[in-house]
Amino acid sequence: IVALLAVSLLVVEWGRIQVAQAELQTAADAAAMAAASALGTRGSDPSELALGAAAENRVLGKPVTLVSSQDVTYGNWDSTTGTFQERTGDPWLADAVRVVARRSSSRGEGVKLLIGQVLGSEGMDLKAEAIAFRESLHSGFVGIDYVRIEGVVRIDSYVAADGSYGSGRRDNAKVMSNGPITITGNVRIGGDVRPGPGQTATGGSVAGLRQSLVRAIEWQDVHASEYAGYDNGPISHLLSGGNLSLAGAGTISLPPGKYLVRDLSLAGVARLHAQGPVQIFVTGIVQMTGGATVSTGAPADLEIRVLGSGPVLLSGTSNYYGHIYAPKSPVTITGTFDFFGSAVGKSMQMSGTTDIHHDESPRGGARSSLVR
Repeated sequence: IVALLAVSLLVVEWGRIQVAQAELQTAADAAAMAAASALGTRGSDPSELALGAAAENRVLGKPVTLVSSQDVTYGNWDSTTGTFQERTGDPWLADAVRVVARRSSSRGEGVKLLIGQVLGSEGMDLKAEAIAFRESLHSGFVGIDYVRIEGVVRIDSYVAADGSYGSGRRDNAKVMSNGPITITGNVRIGGDVRPGPGQTATGGSVAGLRQSLVRAIEWQDVHASEYAGYDNGPISHLLSGGNLSLAGAGTISLPPGKYLVRDLSLAGVARLHAQGPVQIFVTGIVQMTGGATVSTGAPADLEIRVLGSGPVLLSGTSNYYGHIYAPKSPVTITGTFDFFGSAVGKSMQMSGTTDIHHDESPRGGARSSLVR
C-alpha cells in the first residue's frame, strides 16, 4: 500500500509540474508578443508591456513575474537560419524580442513539490522561452512576382531614425521577391538579394546574401478600413475629379493626416512635401517625375498606399523620400534621382542611374508572430 501511495503521489507531482510548465510557456508567449507589438514605435515601452502581459498569467495560481534586465532581451531574427542575435542598447532597431519566464528557487518562486521534504528539495526550477518577431510588411524593395534591375543602380541602406544618410551609410539593404531577381548592367547592392523559394538571383555585385528564401513572403492588400477618418479638406482645392496633380516647379504641402485620391501625378520638377506623418491612399495610378520631401527627413512620414492595381512610376531627377506600398501594382523606378525609403509592388523594375537607400527604421505596417 505504501508503495502504491508513493507511485500515486509521484504521478500527481509529475502532473503538477507539467501543468506549471505549460502555464509558464503561455506566459512567456504572451509577454513576447506584447513586447514585439511595440518594437520600433518609440511610444510604449516593450519591457513594460512584457511584464504586464506576464503578470496577467498565473502558474499554479500565482502571477508570473519577469525581471526586465534578465528575462527580456532584444535582437534580430534571422529567418534563414532560425537564430536570434541579441543586440544591446535601444530596442528601436530590434525586430525580435526573447522572453524567458521562470519559476526559480533563487527568486523564492520555485515550484513547491508535494514530496519535496522526502526528496530533500523545497522546490523545482522551471523556465520557458519564447521569441516573437515583428515583421515589416514593407521592408526593403520587393517585387512579389519578380525584380529586374538594370543600368547603373546603387542600392544601400541607412537608419533615418539615427540621422541623415550621409552620416550613416550601411550595407543592410534588402531586395526580395517570391520569384526570380534578374540584374544586368553595372549594379551594386549593399545588402541582401533574396529571390523566392527555388528561384535564383543573377548578375550584379552583391555585398550580402544571395540566397533563396526558405518560404514565400505573404503580403496584405490595402483595405478601405485603413483610411477611415481621412480628411481631404486641406487639399480639396487642389483636387480635380478626385485627382491630385501638379506640374512645373510648384509644391504641394500636406499637413499630417490621411488622404484619399484617385490618381497622383507630379510632372516636371513639382514637389510633394509632407509636414508630418502623411498617408496618401491612391485608387488609380501614381506617376511622379517630380520629387517628394518630408519636414523631418524621415521617409516614414510619407507613405503612398495603392488600393488597386494601377501602375506606379517614379522617374525624373528630383529626390524622393517616402515609402510605397502597392502589392497589386507594377512599380517602376527609373531616372537620375536618389530614393530614400522602401517600396513594395506586384513587380519591381529599377533602371537608369538611380541611387536607392533603404531606410531600416522600423515603422508601421507590421505584424508580430511567435517564431520559437
